[in-house]
Amino acid sequence: MKKLLYLHGFNSSPQSEKAQLTSAFFAQRASASIEIVVPALPPEPRTAMTKIKTMINQEKNDVVGLIGSSLGGFYSLHLHAQFGLPAVLINPAIRPYELLQAYIGENINPYTDERYEVAPQHMEQLLALKVAADDINDQNLFLLTQTDDEVLDFRQACELMPTAKLWLDYGGDHAFQNFAKALPSICQFFDQIKRI
Repeated sequence: MKKLLYLHGFNSSPQSEKAQLTSAFFAQRASASIEIVVPALPPEPRTAMTKIKTMINQEKNDVVGLIGSSLGGFYSLHLHAQFGLPAVLINPAIRPYELLQAYIGENINPYTDERYEVAPQHMEQLLALKVAADDINDQNLFLLTQTDDEVLDFRQACELMPTAKLWLDYGGDHAFQNFAKALPSICQFFDQIKRI
């Protein structure tokens, strides 16, 4: 069975609402030929990327795309550049090495109650994953963003991927309001690029 990897955001988990909605939607498709895999990503970026890249390399014939939310969108963009995989980016963090400075220290995951540390070197690890515009293929990217995201400036993603397929909502928030309405378009995106 072909697989799409859904990469959740910072301080999130496979139990997040968007991850669950995505898994349920694809499972209910008539063909049911695609499995959504939602790995639990460790807090350290280097460890998270090692885990994801190992999954892709072990199942390179089956992993056909990526869906990433927030920090997961940043990871997905890096993996898109490295592996050539099509990716859907939901309110992606474009500069998490700046954004997450405020979280250095102890944090608690609201889904798992896990306590963990964000360290200064995590910002260096994130910076090392940054991709340039020349390293990405806009035609294989679908950007979903909302203008009233209270965490991120949506314009950063639009400027980095000016010709990507775009779903832009005026209003909304970082959680991406009414995400379920976008799921048919996400399916259509992957179908159109004929990787599934």
